Amino acid sequence: MTLKPFRTPQPSKVAPVFEEQVAGFFQSRNFLRLADDTRASYAQALDVHFMTFIRNKSITDDNLVSERKQVMDLFVHHLQHTVALSGSAIKLYLTIIKLFFRWTGKPLHYSYRRDREDLQDEARRRLMRWFTEAEVERCLNYEFNQRKRRKETSSIRDRAMIRLLVETGIRIGELADIKRGDVILETRTIWINYSKTRPRCVFFSPTTQKLLKSYFWKSGFRKAEIGEGKNLFQPTLLCRSAIRDMLIDLNLKSGRDGRGAHTFRHYCATYLFYAGGMRLPDVARILGDTPDVIEQVYLHPTPVMLLKRIDKAMGWQEDDKTTEEPLD
Repeated sequence: MTLKPFRTPQPSKVAPVFEEQVAGFFQSRNFLRLADDTRASYAQALDVHFMTFIRNKSITDDNLVSERKQVMDLFVHHLQHTVALSGSAIKLYLTIIKLFFRWTGKPLHYSYRRDREDLQDEARRRLMRWFTEAEVERCLNYEFNQRKRRKETSSIRDRAMIRLLVETGIRIGELADIKRGDVILETRTIWINYSKTRPRCVFFSPTTQKLLKSYFWKSGFRKAEIGEGKNLFQPTLLCRSAIRDMLIDLNLKSGRDGRGAHTFRHYCATYLFYAGGMRLPDVARILGDTPDVIEQVYLHPTPVMLLKRIDKAMGWQEDDKTTEEPLD
């Protein structure tokens, strides 16, 4: 694709209005009410990439108004061939830029279509992102106290964190906000009062119940009224870091493969639906989302889960009363 280069303007004419709008957007309620990770993505798209591109190419405010399509064509070409971003990352950045321009009152009408090869590459990468049953089992059995001579209380806390992520599908930000008063050990219940979507209750296993009881005893949270308003777990970033270190230590993560705390939420939804046979509305209620989102985003059955369903549907389950010829 041959693109006409922009004329180099005088320094005083290089997009001051645009830069002021970006600065204002970063101080707006629309931006500040977003989650930390989402704000980081917005800053990466608008400031690190788009703003730098505008400055390096000497694109003016007039260019952003009268030659907007050409600007975006050049920007996409830059992301593809200079930054070497994936199609999904480019699409995300363009979505963020569109939301910014909508906020300014001058919506951006621009479409970007990913080619089939890029879509297939992403599908293959995403297929390898999701945890298998065996990988989750390794995470549940991970001994945090083997690393960096950690305190026993911290190790118990982090083991409980992993179990809650697997068993409840809780978001990492929700987990970091759990207070002692939110946990009812007797009924194995946690009230999620600070949620990205809606407040709800989640439930944990008897094994996790014993682990939390041990953690409460050793950390001084024995009674619910003691430290009722104090967070049980570390801040979100430290929780993410502990999980990332665990996955790397178990050789379950390499580079930017997308595996992290949120991957356990996908596994929980998938397990409840495919292995547990839970109805989709109930899965959505437990995870604090809508049935449509759960179905379209969170369900990634493992081969083992699908094989069990196929065996049942086709009547291929092994029958103890029949003997088969050994396979050569």
